[in-house]
Amino acid sequence: MVSSSRKKNKGKERKAKKVEVEREKTHKLWWGMAIGEEHLIGKTITCDHGCSALPPNDLDHPVSSFMNDFISRWNHAEGSALTIIEHLFKSHPLIWNDERYRGMVVSIMIRIGTNHLLLKDGANLGGAITLAHAIVVLQNYDSKDCIHTAANTAANCRATQTKTRDLNTGTISDKRDCLKFYSKRASCSCLKTLHQIARKTLPKLGFCYYCE
Repeated sequence: MVSSSRKKNKGKERKAKKVEVEREKTHKLWWGMAIGEEHLIGKTITCDHGCSALPPNDLDHPVSSFMNDFISRWNHAEGSALTIIEHLFKSHPLIWNDERYRGMVVSIMIRIGTNHLLLKDGANLGGAITLAHAIVVLQNYDSKDCIHTAANTAANCRATQTKTRDLNTGTISDKRDCLKFYSKRASCSCLKTLHQIARKTLPKLGFCYYCE
C-alpha cells in the first residue's frame, strides 16, 4: 500500500509538472505571436515593427515571467487589461523598477498587437485593443514615484483613462482607431496601407458619455 505522504508527493509532482507545461505553452504562444510565426498568424511576419528590444527566449527571464502571467490571466478572463496590469504591480517589481524591462514588455505587446492586425484571416481587433490598454499603462508609469503610488497614477491618470476610453470596443470606430494607435508606435510601414484604407472607408466615430 502506498503511504499517504508518498501520494501527496506524487500529487505535488503532477501539479508542478502541469504548471510547467502550461508555462511553456503560454510562453510559446506569446513569443510566437511576437515574432510572427506562421502557424499562429497564418503567414510568416519577419518585420519587428521597429521593436527589436526582446528578452532572451528564456522562461525565467523577468520579462518572460511578466508576459506569461499577463497572457495567462488574459486567457482565463481574469478582468480587463487594466485590472490584470494592476494585479501584476505587486508580483513583478523588477518590471516596474527597471525601465529597460518595461521597454521590452511594451515592444513585445506592440509587436503582438500589430501582428494581430495583420492576421491572414482578418484582424483580431479585440486582442489588439486589449494590448493597447496595457501598453498605455506601461507607457504612463513613472518609476520615480513609490511603486504603489506610481501604479495607481499610471492606471488612473488622465492620459491612461482618456486613451482607454478612446479605445473602448463598441464606442469608437474600432479598426480605424486601433490602426492609428499601432501605426504611431510601429516605425515600419506594415500598417500604412491598412491605416490609409481605414481612414478613407471607415467613418471617425466616438461615444459621448453625457448624452449617449
